[in-house]
Amino acid sequence: MDWQRESVRMKDVYGCSTFNISASGAQDGSVGCFFDRDAPAMRKISRSRVPLLHKGRQLSIDIAPSQIYRSFASSPLLGRAWCFQERFISPHTLHFNDTQLFWECQENYACETFPDGSPQPHRRDLLRCGLATTKASSVTDPHSSGLIHSIVEDSEGLDTPLASESPSISGGIDTTRSLSELWSECVRIYSRTKLTRQTDKLIALAGVASWVHQRSSDQYLAGLWRENLETQLLRHAVTTGRDRTAQDNYHLARPVEYLAPSWSWASTNRQIHYTTAYDPATVPNPNLTYSCLIVVINAETDPVTPGDAFGRVKGGRLRIEFPEMRTGYVGLSNRSRERVYLDDPGGQIHGIEVFYLAVLRCCETSNCGGGMCFEEGIVLREVSWEAATFRRIGYYVLDGCGSTIGANVDGRRFNSWNARCLTLI
Repeated sequence: MDWQRESVRMKDVYGCSTFNISASGAQDGSVGCFFDRDAPAMRKISRSRVPLLHKGRQLSIDIAPSQIYRSFASSPLLGRAWCFQERFISPHTLHFNDTQLFWECQENYACETFPDGSPQPHRRDLLRCGLATTKASSVTDPHSSGLIHSIVEDSEGLDTPLASESPSISGGIDTTRSLSELWSECVRIYSRTKLTRQTDKLIALAGVASWVHQRSSDQYLAGLWRENLETQLLRHAVTTGRDRTAQDNYHLARPVEYLAPSWSWASTNRQIHYTTAYDPATVPNPNLTYSCLIVVINAETDPVTPGDAFGRVKGGRLRIEFPEMRTGYVGLSNRSRERVYLDDPGGQIHGIEVFYLAVLRCCETSNCGGGMCFEEGIVLREVSWEAATFRRIGYYVLDGCGSTIGANVDGRRFNSWNARCLTLI
C-alpha cells in the first residue's frame, strides 16, 4: 500500500526538480553515464531544408541523418516503463547516450550534433518540446513542464510523412488539438516499454495521469480520458510497418493477470497505435465531414484501492448508445478495403460470431466516395446477449464510402433490450 501511494507522488518528485540526469544509454546500474564515443559522428552539422508543396501548401522538410534519432529512441532506459514518467514530468532532462548527449525540455530538444535544436523529423517521440495553442493549452500552465510535441508540425515544416498511412492526418489534422490526441501519443510511446511486473502497467503511469488530471480536471478511466472517449477506443495493435519496433515475446504475450477492461489499451501488452484520437468537431478541413457514430453515456472503473483512480483496476464498464451493429466471422473475408486488427491475434475466434460497432466515419464533402473516405470501428465478442454485454477483441477500418463489413444484425435480436445501448467490459 505504501508503494502504491508513493508511486503517484513521483509527479511531485520529478516535477519539482531543476533537471533530471538520465543514464539513458546504460543497460543497468553498473554502466554509468560515460561511454567511449565516435567523435566525428557527433560533430555539429547545419540543418538542411527541402521545399515541399503539400496539398496546395508550401512547406519545407528538414533533412538529417536518421541514426541520430534512432540511437536516442532505442536507448535502454527509454524502454523501461517506470522511466516514462521521469522523462515526461521532469522540466529538463539531460540524456547520456552511448553516441552523444541529448537534451529535452519544455521548449526544445537538442544534441551535440544539433546544439541549437533538432530538425523536425527527430522530434516525433519527444515529450517535452511544445504544445499546440488550442484545447491542449488548458492541460498545462506557464510554470510547469510541457506535455508533448505535436504529431505534425504546422509552422515551418512537416514532421514525418504520415499522410500515406493515416487518412485522418492527411485530412487536415496538422497539430495536436486535444487531450485525447496528446494522450494517444503518450500511449503509443509508453506501450513500447516493458515492465518486470505486468500488473504495474497503470501504476507506472499513475504519476503522469495524476499530473495531467490536475491540469485538465478530466476523469481518468484505466488509461483513457472521459473527454472524446469515443475516439480513444480506436486503438489498434501494431503489426507491420515502420511503427513496429521489436515485436518480441513480451509484447506478443497474452497477459496472465487482469490488467484493465477490454476497452482500454492497458488490457494488452501489445504496442499500440492510433489513427484517430481527437474530437472530430475540431477538424479544420472543410473538405471533410467527420461523424462520431456512438455516444458513451456512462463510464466507470473499479479501483483495486478504493479512491485511487490512477492505480490498478479490477473492472470497468462503458455504457454505449449506438444506431447500428453488424455481425460476421473474422477471417472469412478477402475484401481489400476491409482491415481487421485483433487485440490478441493468437485468440481462438475463427468461426465464432463477432460484432462490428462503427465509431467514426469520414466523407469527402464534395466527393463522397473519394480516396479520403473511411470508417473506423471496434470488434466485439458477446459476453451475454440478454444483458447486452460485450468484450472488445479488436479494431477495424474500411476504406471508401459505401464499404461495409459483415451483415446487419437482425433488428428482432434487439427486442430483449430496453434500448440500443450495450455495456462494454
